[in-house]
Amino acid sequence: CDALTQHIDLPPTALELLGVADDPGWIRHGRSLLPVLDGRERPEAVYADGGHEAHMRARFNAEVWSKGHKATAGKQLTYQQEPDSMARCSMVRTERYKLVMREIGGHELWDLAEDPWELRNRWGDPALAAVQAELMERLVRWHLRTVNDRPRVERVGA
Repeated sequence: CDALTQHIDLPPTALELLGVADDPGWIRHGRSLLPVLDGRERPEAVYADGGHEAHMRARFNAEVWSKGHKATAGKQLTYQQEPDSMARCSMVRTERYKLVMREIGGHELWDLAEDPWELRNRWGDPALAAVQAELMERLVRWHLRTVNDRPRVERVGA
């Protein structure tokens, strides 16, 4: 499949393949990939977010030992020395463009057709102002659609 896909779509795809109906109380943001796989649909964009809030990044500076190993070794050392490398961020990607926005700044806009290796960040480039605005709006709409505003479901643990 050469269409844009995202991991969050795997559980709904598996459930549909297995013939398992959704529980109305489940909060699911992914969609089945079966219409994509059989060519009926082609997603216009995919999304991702991750990272940590500032108070969590501050913890990476602590000298912590666990089971005889320093917690700030390896990847944790990077987090300790460059905690902002794990700042909250969100991404939207279309077939041609990718936009990444970070809580701390350092946003990115890539034209993947002209720059597939992402070597020239086009954030703020007047020539892509309309593209940047459209992708930012897509990202805001995705956040509004996926924000978790429902109460915790104890039996599911989320």
